[in-house]
Amino acid sequence: MSEEVPGYASPVYRSLTAPILFAGVPRNVAVILGALAAICVGAYHLYLLAPVFVIAYGAAVAAHRRDPYAFDVLVQNRGSGAGPYLP
Repeated sequence: MSEEVPGYASPVYRSLTAPILFAGVPRNVAVILGALAAICVGAYHLYLLAPVFVIAYGAAVAAHRRDPYAFDVLVQNRGSGAGPYLP
């Protein structure tokens, strides 16, 4: 089925299939980490937590490089109720 039908070929650009990343991390993860950092450092003046968020962002980049679907799996399985601590 690799033969092409004449007149039905269309280009698919890579940008339409690639995930939206912000500095190497999926956009939703970057927004959550940025919002938590802004709340802790900006509103509560917990300046000692700023390096913690930088390290967390670096860990998120490393996790995304290792497995691009890791955060999607975490979001889909959050709150599933099937865990080792339930009777």
